[in-house]
Amino acid sequence: MIYLPGRALFIHIPRTGGNSITSAISTRCAGNGYDIFVGTGSSSARHFYHLSRHARACLLKKFITDWDSIFKFAIYRPDEERIESIKKLVERDFNLRLHESPSCSESWRKVLESEDRSWYWENMREHDLNYFIKDYDGSDLGVEVFDYHKLNEVWPHICFKCDIEFIELPHLNRSAS
Repeated sequence: MIYLPGRALFIHIPRTGGNSITSAISTRCAGNGYDIFVGTGSSSARHFYHLSRHARACLLKKFITDWDSIFKFAIYRPDEERIESIKKLVERDFNLRLHESPSCSESWRKVLESEDRSWYWENMREHDLNYFIKDYDGSDLGVEVFDYHKLNEVWPHICFKCDIEFIELPHLNRSAS
């Protein structure tokens, strides 16, 4: 989640290029006269769940007073591709023994240490595009959706709509894609 007051809101759906977008927007904005709020933590952080990395639009709408006047966007990647990418990420982090690190969140540790992760895959399937961008009743919240596979070509447009100067989009986390 990235919130640029008076400008834009990015809804970060897992495994859709969100870390690259976060890096680019943060680099352009932090220290350059832009107000910016970046959610990088997990939803388990007490009292700050609405500012988590993967916060849902329906939760953020409750806290963002300029909701109706800002550009809101998310990136769509087909669910099977997202799930496959998540599986590669879990395998990579397990092999790196990340779950043994004190910096590993409790929720990620639970995933990495599980022998049967079927509960996790089902959870990821349920957390599809609509889960992140629609209201609780399924109604539209005005979040514009861009295709993951066309992200490079729409990136200049996204920068323009966010009212920030263009910055190259880095390609982070490709090894777990």
